[in-house]
Amino acid sequence: MAFSSESDMRTHLLARLKELDLDKLVILESQNVGDIVICRHGEAPAIFLLELKLYQPHKGRVGIGDASGRGFQPEVIERQPPYLEDHLKWILCDGRQDEASYVLTDTATMRGYLAGGGLGTKQNNLQLRIFRKLPNLSENALMEELHDFLTT
Repeated sequence: MAFSSESDMRTHLLARLKELDLDKLVILESQNVGDIVICRHGEAPAIFLLELKLYQPHKGRVGIGDASGRGFQPEVIERQPPYLEDHLKWILCDGRQDEASYVLTDTATMRGYLAGGGLGTKQNNLQLRIFRKLPNLSENALMEELHDFLTT
């Protein structure tokens, strides 16, 4: 079969993969995987993903995914792939502060701060109360937390 593009080839192969008995696998539709991808090598190799979200007051929101409610971030939140539940962290930065202040959290916690209580078919957002409810970290404290996450 000849494909007219890599996109056509990808669509075809994804459809074929879904026909296989892969009940222990989650095949993500999104091609964009993580704002920062970190590969650990050695005795316990692993891949870690960091998703970055910056609250900018002039935008008035912290968006997730694209304008249609799709993309890697909503897909991970909705489909809950077990590996990414353990190997993905979200770093949120509150742009209202003069000095950078960060929140480091996991996807399970993020689900509790979705605007409207869940994901929709439009631009999805986080509730800004996440900055008040979760611990705010200095950059040095963030680096310590990330070091622990990446090495344990």
